[in-house]
Amino acid sequence: DSRFQAMVYDPSQSHPHLNPTNIAAGIEGRPPHVTPQAWSQSLATNPDPLTLLPICLVGANALQTRIASQQEQALVLKSYLEKLRQAVGQLQQSTRGSEVMVGEIQEEGSRGRR
Repeated sequence: DSRFQAMVYDPSQSHPHLNPTNIAAGIEGRPPHVTPQAWSQSLATNPDPLTLLPICLVGANALQTRIASQQEQALVLKSYLEKLRQAVGQLQQSTRGSEVMVGEIQEEGSRGRR
């Protein structure tokens, strides 16, 4: 049994067997290895009680696993961000091209009126 414990918050979708509303209301109890004070504090400081669940990591291995998982997720999100940047760049180029075309059409129209 490790003395190291860290409370973190996971999206409730990661734990479908737990109900965030019941946990926030105190209907579902704290894990037996978590002190009542630590549990109360984790409930009170939960940034989004309706969608996040307090989870207790016990031991260095659990923390290392959590860090590795977060790093993998960060890489996935970085990939999505790069794709979004590319799409925005393409839209900006398309917009510039459209603006040039509109300007040329307006210029031709004003010449035709003269």
